Amino acid sequence: MNQYPKWLLALLFPSVIIPIFTMIFYLFGGVRPFGSSPHWLADILLYLLTQLFWIVPVLSFFVALFLWGWIREKAAIATGVFGLAVSITSVVILLMA
Repeated sequence: MNQYPKWLLALLFPSVIIPIFTMIFYLFGGVRPFGSSPHWLADILLYLLTQLFWIVPVLSFFVALFLWGWIREKAAIATGVFGLAVSITSVVILLMA
């Protein structure tokens, strides 16, 4: 971990911690920010779209670390900020539900 600057890890840390606490609600809590559909296939697709609220931030954490390792600093920062934004959005949706 010494190869990564501490500010980058501080930026990426919430992208992993927030989904750990919110994924319980998105997996089993019945939170449906996009509603439901009477058609079973559309309902499955809406469920999968909802699961992206905790999958995307976790993936963005690892992608940002890989990008930093490949000397793509700006892309790593942008990926980390995107993951943080999705994490914050997932918390806001939970608070509004």
